[in-house]
Amino acid sequence: MALSQTEGDFLTLHEFIQAAHKKLDRNMWDYLVGATATETTLLRNRLALDRIAFRPRVLRDVSSIDASHNFFGHATRLPVVLAPIGGLEALAEGGGISVARAAASFSVPFILSSVSEAGMQTVSEAANGTKIFQLYTRGDAAWVDGQIRQAMDLGYDAFCITVDSAVSRTMADESLTTVSARLTCCRKSCRRFQGVPRLSLMVASTAALTS
Repeated sequence: MALSQTEGDFLTLHEFIQAAHKKLDRNMWDYLVGATATETTLLRNRLALDRIAFRPRVLRDVSSIDASHNFFGHATRLPVVLAPIGGLEALAEGGGISVARAAASFSVPFILSSVSEAGMQTVSEAANGTKIFQLYTRGDAAWVDGQIRQAMDLGYDAFCITVDSAVSRTMADESLTTVSARLTCCRKSCRRFQGVPRLSLMVASTAALTS
């Protein structure tokens, strides 16, 4: 997705959002900004972020401000991680490769969605920094194990373990039996990560899985 403005034309994140809203079609926009069911969690997250404020300080020396952070043993320029977005290729040419390169240019980690092109291996080869693979724990156990092994072999630093897809977008659309079966499968898949160090209960270090 090529926006009409250049990076220097934007002063706030809201301006990025407004430009994207004008550029994207309705379906893609709804997919990008939407949330599950009543979107209650999305609203609560927004309120929680709005409660955070920077205290303005004037006449201070800011020539040597250091916002760097340590993330799984890797130094990052900012305490920021680029979240996984499926179908990135519909939003930006190059998909996951573009995100990997952008993350490297800002020296921040990124999480590759497992349903985003150009794929785990191609993105890994293009990445130059901390990279995390989003792992869905649903489905066949052998397939999940294969994804784990491939990510580790390709040098991914951590996993973002995603389990929310065990429940449909609206609970009324599925029987309790089906939902219960999916949750049981999810719990079985997650057992292979027991004892693995995690960040915010979502990310597991690949280094720990080899020990």
